[in-house]
Parts: sequence; C-alpha cells; structure tokens
Amino acid sequence: MVDHEGEHRNSFDLKYRGVRPIVDLVRVYSLASGSLSVGTPDRVEAAVADGALSSSGAANLIEAWSFIS
Repeated sequence: MVDHEGEHRNSFDLKYRGVRPIVDLVRVYSLASGSLSVGTPDRVEAAVADGALSSSGAANLIEAWSFIS
C-alpha cells in the first residue's frame, strides 16, 4: 500500500509497512512468554526459550526482519 497523501505521496514506507508488523508480532510473542527483553532479536530468543514461538517461526521472523531492515 502506497501513501496517497503528504510529502511521500506514491511511495511505500518499508519501515512502517514492512518492519513494523514484524516488530509488533514479535512483541506479542514476547509478552505471551512473559519476557521483559528489549530488541527484536532478544524478544524472539525469549519467545523460543519459553515455547511461545517455534524455532522455524523465529528463524522466519528474524530473516524477514533482517532483510527489510
């Protein structure tokens, strides 16, 4: 989805539209595991350690996050 208004009209904001959903999803997994970790990679590790997230799911999230970042 491209922005239709403002300074960046007709552009796609990768940070907001790409990274943000991944970061938010990882935050949910982290909260579900009761972790107080800060930072996406640390939150993913905590969620895996607690069993809230599978190893393959974690690898996919980190790969997507790293690629877009």
